[in-house]
Amino acid sequence: MEHHLIDIEISNGFRAIKEANIHLDGISVISGINGCGKSTISKLLYTTFKNTLQYDSLVMDIINETIMPFTDALAQMQVQMSPGISSRRHMSRWILHRREKKNEYMARVKDFCDKFLKEEEERDAGDSMMTERMWRILRGAVNDEKSSTLPDILDQLTRNISDKLDKGYKLFTSRPREVLTKRMSLQFGQPVNESVRISEYGDAFIGSSDGIVPLPHYIQQVVYIDTPMILGLDFFEGPDYWKDLHDILRKPAVGEFDRQIYTALSSEILHGEAQYDDDVFDEFQFKREDGQTFDLFKCATGIKSFSILQLLLKNGTLGKNTLLIIDEPEAHLHPQWIVEYARMVLLLYRNLGVKFLIASHSTDFVGAMKEIAAATGIEELNFYLAEEAENMQYKYQDLGDDVEPIFASFNKSYDKLDNYAK
Repeated sequence: MEHHLIDIEISNGFRAIKEANIHLDGISVISGINGCGKSTISKLLYTTFKNTLQYDSLVMDIINETIMPFTDALAQMQVQMSPGISSRRHMSRWILHRREKKNEYMARVKDFCDKFLKEEEERDAGDSMMTERMWRILRGAVNDEKSSTLPDILDQLTRNISDKLDKGYKLFTSRPREVLTKRMSLQFGQPVNESVRISEYGDAFIGSSDGIVPLPHYIQQVVYIDTPMILGLDFFEGPDYWKDLHDILRKPAVGEFDRQIYTALSSEILHGEAQYDDDVFDEFQFKREDGQTFDLFKCATGIKSFSILQLLLKNGTLGKNTLLIIDEPEAHLHPQWIVEYARMVLLLYRNLGVKFLIASHSTDFVGAMKEIAAATGIEELNFYLAEEAENMQYKYQDLGDDVEPIFASFNKSYDKLDNYAK
């Protein structure tokens, strides 16, 4: 069986998608009507690679969740202590930090328990920190309803934390797929199980709860753009990938980047330059070639669309190990700039090796991608079309480089116009 750089396989239905088998070796464009699952495919791909690349962070979250019943007890103890002996950072003190060594964390815990015990022993009987409530909290944490002494309970508390850390730290090396599958299921609000399989040259990241999650090799960075409208927002009420994109765009510019693409963006399309000012204004700005400077958040959405590409280029994000996922890039663009956007995508692939998954329902964009790729000798371009199957679900047809079925699907709008214009 031939494997590709990325294979996205969906069977037995997932949301609006009944069946899909999408391959990505360079640039893949998926098309279809609204509600056919294009964004679902984009988000599945993004969350798979984001979570896989951040697998250690997923493990840290699990470890902290596992030890929380015990760290909650530590925080309660901390509140009871004298301010001069213990700071008032409470729970934040007991969060295990990324790849912190177990012996360092346990040294903190044991030192704190020793200080708590010493202060309790030095207090007068009427000023004890061990109220009935504290006894209940500590005994509940170690599941000990007996009349154990405070030293015994604190010793059991530290042993429980140590045992949980031992089990948790093993996940770093064993990398069970269940960790990734559970996180994605939580993010999608439904099980992401055997019906979805995403792999890199045949090795699956998700596809079941069994097995291990391989280390990503060919894809080391993933970026998801679903709308340029969020560029410049000061706060986020939306999905995490909006903040993810902002964090990436805020990276400082590097010294070297592709000058052909930069010139095309700056001089031929934008006639200006996007930049992030973190010294004075802490905002994204657009400096037009006539010298005027504008807040990018207040600029036209087309300007934002190309500014995002320009910022990603200048800060070194775009390269051969980058997967750039874009939902409907044509949505905010004039027809001429739709063609220019297609040209930029193909230049980024040809010059830098950036990999793309793009969802589109624009004949201008699809046609431009097809024709410019043919004119420049780019062969790693594939098109897919969602066709309605049953029960409001869709199957994705692999078109290769044949875009005629996409045009035929889009041209149904003219049939509706003819019907309504009679």
